Amino acid sequence: MTLPVVAQYTLESPSDHHEVAGVRYFGSAKDERGAFIADVSFFLESGQQSFVFVTDASGRFRGTLPLDTLSHKVTARCWKPGLQSVRVTRRPGPGSAAPTVQLDCILRPAL
Repeated sequence: MTLPVVAQYTLESPSDHHEVAGVRYFGSAKDERGAFIADVSFFLESGQQSFVFVTDASGRFRGTLPLDTLSHKVTARCWKPGLQSVRVTRRPGPGSAAPTVQLDCILRPAL
């Protein structure tokens, strides 16, 4: 059994992007009017591995998954108590030496 890896958002300098090998995930959580939402959990699952990233006070997150985690096989969901996920948008970055994936989530009040 693989335990989930938990990562909190941290500010990273551009040089950090070259020090950690992996697939760089970043993105944001917003409400339907476009306001950023803090403390939203992004759950990413790939096979038997799962990862959690949490948005910071400005509603953004950033983290790295292992290189052996193929971005097209990662399932993404977002969640926060009292809110309902409307959609998660995935935007793979350009093919480059440092693969990136942008995930953005829209939430609304739960009914």
